Amino acid sequence: MFDKTLPQRTGIGMAAALFCLALFGCSNEQEIALKPTAALPSAEGTATAWADNLDETVVEIDARYLILPGQTKDPLYYVAWAKDGDKTVNLGNLKLEDGGAGKLVSSTHLKNFAIEITAEEEPSPEKPTEDPILVSASSVHADTLT
Repeated sequence: MFDKTLPQRTGIGMAAALFCLALFGCSNEQEIALKPTAALPSAEGTATAWADNLDETVVEIDARYLILPGQTKDPLYYVAWAKDGDKTVNLGNLKLEDGGAGKLVSSTHLKNFAIEITAEEEPSPEKPTEDPILVSASSVHADTLT
């Protein structure tokens, strides 16, 4: 379950949370459906959120069908966002696999937030585009994760 491509900023706390979760199931999890938008109606996905021991919320995103059949041009970047009102946090880029599947494990200091996935021209944009391709069907609520 541990992904060696995790951003360095997640550090030891992230590894400890993943280890604890994998071995002992020591954290409550929240499963969230990611619903497609008109921008890419074939896309689908899920997100799982749990609290780590550093008072952060860890999010694991698993998306599918991000590339249309017959698409020859590589997609730009698929970026995950945590949004809480006026606050928007870039969770990172989904690692794209064969067949248009994408995965990401990241963490955020936000406690209650919605998740969006956007297609971006830059790998680390400051804000999302106006048209997400996937949106969370419900919000993450960190108070239910501990």
